Order: sequence, then C-alpha cells, then structure tokens
Amino acid sequence: MNIPEFSQAELDSRIAIAHSEYEFNLPEFGTLTALEKFMPDSIAHSLELYAEKRKAGYTPSEVQPMIYGTVTPWIEFHLYKPQKTQDKERAVIAADVEAAYRAEIDAQLKQLIEIEAARSVERKKREQEAARIAREEAELAEARREVMAALGLQETE
Repeated sequence: MNIPEFSQAELDSRIAIAHSEYEFNLPEFGTLTALEKFMPDSIAHSLELYAEKRKAGYTPSEVQPMIYGTVTPWIEFHLYKPQKTQDKERAVIAADVEAAYRAEIDAQLKQLIEIEAARSVERKKREQEAARIAREEAELAEARREVMAALGLQETE
C-alpha cells in the first residue's frame, strides 16, 4: 500500500513550474501573468499610458507592440508589472499551488482509505463465507457419521 505523502521537493517543483508560466505566458491565455496587456484607443493615449505605467514601475517586455487601425490607429503593448506586484502575485500563486497539492494528497488518501476499506470488507466476507462452508461441511460430515452409526455401518473413508 503506497500512502500518499507531502513532499517539499514536489511542491517546490510545482511552484517553480507555476512561476515560470507566470513569467513567460501572455495575458491573452486568461491566466495570471507578470505581463499586462494595454490596448488604449489612440496612439496619443497609448503614449501617455506607456509613460504613466513606466513611471509607476512597469518595465518593457520582449513582446513587440502592435499598431492597429488606419483611420484612428491605436497601439497594443505589453509591460511587465512592477516587481512588488509580481512578488505579491507569485506569493498568491505559491499558496494556490500548495493548497491544490495538499488537496490532491488528501483526495488520494481518501481514495486509498475507501479502496482499502472495501478490500477489508470483501476479505471479511470471503473469510466468513469460507468459515460458513467449513461449518456446513463439518455438520454434514457429523450427520453422515450419525446416520451411519444409526444404520450400524462403519465409516469407509
């Protein structure tokens, strides 16, 4: 029986993977990421917003800005969130990963308990059935001996 146990190494590995995904995924994937996507409605607003965000601690990303539109063009760009924000989000991610990992271990343990309990019940049923059959065979053998004795016959086994 392999009892599921908490492993700090496994947790650290899962957190490292989640942090890597946080750092390298684009926000378009619908997950929490270090990058934030901005889509202002004009080039002027894009430039103002970019400058404002840079002053607030956002840093440039490797994702190339995209210019859209012909009549009223606008720019889509990505910036890394400020380090303090990233640190807070990484802590939340680590806590979420740990909670999910511990819940997974708990679920595996509950499943193991159910399986082992069912096996135990089945084993007891088989033992009880074997004991019942042995009792019936012993009773039948005793009844045969009694009948044979009553008929004055000797056992030939």
